[in-house]
Amino acid sequence: MATPESKVKAEVKKVIAEFGSKIDQFWPVPSGFGESHLDCILCANGFFVAIETKAPGKKPTPRQVYRAKTTVDASGFALVIDGTDKTTTYNQLRLILAELCSVERSKS
Repeated sequence: MATPESKVKAEVKKVIAEFGSKIDQFWPVPSGFGESHLDCILCANGFFVAIETKAPGKKPTPRQVYRAKTTVDASGFALVIDGTDKTTTYNQLRLILAELCSVERSKS
């Protein structure tokens, strides 16, 4: 049976898939070794994006808030998505990724 958070992850994966090879994504599986990160790490046209998915209405843990902050401090993008309008929505994610993927970048 799908959990509420797994349904959010599935929707996020659908949005990311719309951008094909412009996005490289990695969904780390927590193993108990080393420091963990947010649920999805991706590179969108050279931009670093970290996404934390939550069940609707759930909040990030202090560790997740810290990882989001370190991402933003390093000039990356950190998003929390729970499938509601209280966090980044799927349409907002789509718009953010479209904007990042449309930036003309030098490949040197």
